[in-house]
Order: sequence, then C-alpha cells, then structure tokens
Amino acid sequence: YTELLPLLQKYNVKATVFIIAGYMGSSNKMTEQQVAEMASTGLVSIQSHAMTHEHLDLMNEQTLVYELEQSRTVLTRLTGKLVSVLCYPTGRHNDLTLEVARRYYSFGLIMNGGMYETQDDPFTVSRYYISRYTDLGTFASYVEEAGAPAR
Repeated sequence: YTELLPLLQKYNVKATVFIIAGYMGSSNKMTEQQVAEMASTGLVSIQSHAMTHEHLDLMNEQTLVYELEQSRTVLTRLTGKLVSVLCYPTGRHNDLTLEVARRYYSFGLIMNGGMYETQDDPFTVSRYYISRYTDLGTFASYVEEAGAPAR
C-alpha cells in the first residue's frame, strides 16, 4: 500500500493484488480501508488468496467452502467488485480444491513457473512466483522465458 500504490498511480500502471481476507488489519497487513482504497483507484484488481492462507489441498470440503466462499464474499463486499480469481496459497491444490474453487471463481492460479495456454484449464493457470528476494537476473530470466525480450 505504501510502496506499490504510489508507483502505480505515478506511472498509471495496473496490478492485481491477492489478499488473504482473514488477515486484513493484522500486523504488517493492509487494513480493509487500504484494500478498499486500492480497489477504488481503478488501477488495482483485488482478488482472493483465501481466508487464512492455509494449505487448501489438506482441507475437507466444508473447510474449503468456508475458505473460498467467505474470502470472495468479504473482498467483493469490501471492493464493490466481483472477485473472480483465486491464487492457491503456496500453489497447493488437489481435485477437491479445484472442484470447490469452480463453484466460486472463474480462474485459479498455481505457482509452477510454466506458461499458460488459452486451451489449458482455467483453474490451473501457471504463474511465476516473484518474492522480495528474487534478484534482477532471475526476474529477467522469467520475463525472457515468457516471451518478452530482456533489456
């Protein structure tokens, strides 16, 4: 909120932020007001990272329903925009996770570093994990692998 939002506004660039809905307002996490403000700029799409960021592949159906439905409900109410994408915490999922995710979302993102093709399952969209410790060389290799020439 304090670092990214001003840069997005300065350069008029859009971003997607996946929110752990149950953690808003806790230590080192954005408050509900900050999340709502980011969404209201039109530059930031707020999407779901579940309620608690626990391993979804280890949950039973009842717990999964709570994690996925409640997160979507909380974030949609807060932003006024339908939340349609789930980023599986740590990328972990199984067949039950996918089944329940399909009830509440349009897409699901995993962290396998691969490329997504439009004919692929929209609930196993590949993505690269970029942490705060990812160095510039590694980031450049991801961009190059994705088809964009490194500069």
